[in-house]
Amino acid sequence: MSRFRLSPARGGGATRAAASFGTTDVFQKAGNMFCAKLLVGLFSIALSAAGAAYGGLGAKPARPKTPDLGGSITLKSYDEHLQITLLGVENPAHRAYKIGTPDSGEKYVAVRLRIFNLSRYRYNDSPSNGARLVSTSGAAYRITLPGKEPNLDEMAAIAPGDYHVGWLTFQVPITVQLSRFRFILDSGFVPQRGDWLLR
Repeated sequence: MSRFRLSPARGGGATRAAASFGTTDVFQKAGNMFCAKLLVGLFSIALSAAGAAYGGLGAKPARPKTPDLGGSITLKSYDEHLQITLLGVENPAHRAYKIGTPDSGEKYVAVRLRIFNLSRYRYNDSPSNGARLVSTSGAAYRITLPGKEPNLDEMAAIAPGDYHVGWLTFQVPITVQLSRFRFILDSGFVPQRGDWLLR
């Protein structure tokens, strides 16, 4: 705020207004402004550091890692509740009983699974219905029968709290590059599925 002082003018009795600014007020306002900007800057730095420490504010939680050989996935639908473990992959696979040979340009690939029934009800589905081998290009391959023994599809139903260990066999092109094994509950008719990376 400015203060005005009336002072006599040289060469006559008239007066003129001379503006004399209050330098104390100016410096006080500048100091307050600097402090406010400093506080905002320090708050922004602290906020950025906290965000970096916790992976970013509002960041989505990390997706579970896709398991590979030896990994287990638990799947549950309205009537099935299973824990599936990929125990082994045989590529190319040789059937325990020599029943035919792969088609020309094809080979057998077999996966060994442990299927544990976590439900209160018997598991009566055919595991092969929801099983697929998926290539790097996205092509999906179904099982072939008969397959490597013991064949999971030929086993009896799994009682609650029990499990079966066996093989599912696929016929795929010799040159195909396989990416993952996929298992879908309820013969592949529900969205609940698990993927395992094939190394």
